[in-house]
Amino acid sequence: MSARTHVVTEVHQAFAAFRLAQGARSDTTQQQAFEAARGAWEETLQLARENADQAQIRAAARETVRLAAHAESLVQDNALDRRAEARSIAGTN
Repeated sequence: MSARTHVVTEVHQAFAAFRLAQGARSDTTQQQAFEAARGAWEETLQLARENADQAQIRAAARETVRLAAHAESLVQDNALDRRAEARSIAGTN
């Protein structure tokens, strides 16, 4: 696989991760994590559009994936906490 193909693949992975993290927007406590992921995605896109160094694009794409995964994890953790709290209030486990 060529270096260019690796870059394109990593940019696509970054976009997919960013889209998953968009759920973080709906919860104000995770808004900051989503904004960090969005900023990283925008940087990745800008570097790709400018045909920047491939290593730089790949690094930005990996950072987008990392931040997006973190935002998504926060959303999932929050959802689990809410379910546990609802069960506690209802008196069930």
